[in-house]
Amino acid sequence: CWVCLVCWVCLGVGVFLMATPIIGFVAGEQFLLASTIGTFMGYFANSVMVLRILVFATGIIFISNIFNSAAVAIGKQKSLVLPNVIFALANVALNLVLIPKFSYVGAAIATVVTEFLVLLVTWKIVYKNLPKLRIRFTYFLKALLATLVMALSMYWFRSLNLFLVIAIAVMVYSVVLYAVGGLEKEQIKMLFRK
Repeated sequence: CWVCLVCWVCLGVGVFLMATPIIGFVAGEQFLLASTIGTFMGYFANSVMVLRILVFATGIIFISNIFNSAAVAIGKQKSLVLPNVIFALANVALNLVLIPKFSYVGAAIATVVTEFLVLLVTWKIVYKNLPKLRIRFTYFLKALLATLVMALSMYWFRSLNLFLVIAIAVMVYSVVLYAVGGLEKEQIKMLFRK
C-alpha cells in the first residue's frame, strides 16, 4: 500500500518538525513549558518530545498494517495472535519499568519499541510465506525526496501561522511528489473517486 508509506513519510516529518506549534495550538502554550521529569538524554522532556517520539510509532504502525493485511490475505491471521498477545504483555512490562523512571517519555518509548517488534514479526510471517515478495523502495525514495523539499519549505516558512505552513507544506510535497513520479495521474484520480 504505497499510499500508507507515502503519507506517513510526509506526515511523520511534518509533525516532527512542527511539533512545537502543534502542541501549542492543541494544548496551549503552558504545555510547552511543562515537564514532570526535567530532561531526558539532555533534552527538555515535554509534550513536544513525546509527540516527536510517538510519530515514529505511527510510521511503524502504517508499515506493519501493510504486513498484517498481507498476512490475513494469505490466510496466516492465526499466526499473528500469539505474537500480538506477547507484545501486549511486553508493552505492559515495558511501561511498568519505564514509566516510573521516565514518565510519559517512557510510555512513548515503550510504544515505539513494541510497535517495532510487531512490525518485525509481521514482516517475518509474510516473508516466510511469500519468499518471492520483492519490496520496491522507489515510491519510498520519491516520497523521501519530496519530504526533504517539504521540510526545507517548512523551515523557510516556520515563522508563519501553523495552518499556513501546513498548507504550503502539503502543496510543496504534492507538487514535488508528482514531479518526481511518485504520484501518477491515475493514482490522483483514484484518490478523489467516490
